[in-house]
Amino acid sequence: MNYKEKRQLKKSGFELPILGHGCAPFTLSNDFFNNAIAAKVIRFSLQKGINHFDTAPWYGAGRSELRVGNTLREINRDNFIISTKVGRVLQKPLFPENAKLNRWPQEIKNNPWEFGLKFNIKFDYTYDGIMRSYEDSIQRLGFSKIDLLVIHDLDFHYHKTEENVQNFIKDLEINGGWKALEGLRASGEISAIGAGINQDKMIPYFIPKFDLDFFLVAMPYTLLKQNVLDYDFPLCEKMNVQVIIGSPYQSGILATGVDEKSTFELGSPVRATYNYKKPREEIILKVKKIQQICSNHNINIGSAALQFPLMHPSVVSVIPGMIAESHVSSNIENLKNEISKDLWLELKKEKIIREDSPIN
Repeated sequence: MNYKEKRQLKKSGFELPILGHGCAPFTLSNDFFNNAIAAKVIRFSLQKGINHFDTAPWYGAGRSELRVGNTLREINRDNFIISTKVGRVLQKPLFPENAKLNRWPQEIKNNPWEFGLKFNIKFDYTYDGIMRSYEDSIQRLGFSKIDLLVIHDLDFHYHKTEENVQNFIKDLEINGGWKALEGLRASGEISAIGAGINQDKMIPYFIPKFDLDFFLVAMPYTLLKQNVLDYDFPLCEKMNVQVIIGSPYQSGILATGVDEKSTFELGSPVRATYNYKKPREEIILKVKKIQQICSNHNINIGSAALQFPLMHPSVVSVIPGMIAESHVSSNIENLKNEISKDLWLELKKEKIIREDSPIN
């Protein structure tokens, strides 16, 4: 595959390269990854022709957006695509009474980022919440134009119950959240609206209720999972809504396999993760089986993992997280490597991928 190939969001006509740069891992702040290294990696991506950068207020409680903006502000705005997200608002934490300004706050709520910025985080999908999130993001990034704006994490992974999910959907539908997004798109401030989900069976909650341009699907469509083929992706095809795939390596394990070390935290080798956690034994065995099949066809598992979702007609792009120049180079190579159709047929025969998975 040509990693510079572009595919179109059908409703808006906006074009995206099939390989984007995921900036979720830009939350780290240590000896191995910092502001200077983040800038270096972004510039390296641009040199290689990768010009779509995806970030969010959630990533490091603002740290990722600040790093992306700090580097891209020095570059002609016409030379890159930027996507960020709405649905979470960063708020100041509690300070001790009569505290001096140079003291850290005492109470941080709903912020799991060990190296993130010190803000409380609140979900808010109402009109005011969407606009506050958007306006804060353009300040952190330093741009008055955002290309893609994504409703972030309105799913059961974060909101747990049907009641919670429906209440937040109501905030979009009745309490003005969707009106805010439509207004931004109609004015040209943003080019397309998406929704980011982490689970299958979530897409019917959004369409046809909302006129979305795309979904950002993180981890439900990989070599290890294809349940979205039941309901979600057929609905996208019917409604001309495209899909961007986040975390195509299932948070790392499909990039390296289970016999190698991965740099999920750069400079601090740890075993590759599955859904950001230690993989279960059944997952380890399945990945080993995939590795063996790939080896039989003289291809590495990372190439198969990155190319597999791009064969679905609804998928326009993959955006793996990258925090090193070597990650950028390996992802380019993973797309360039030619894969025989026989590999995909064997993966189907061994029931690794579903029989209805597109492989052309």
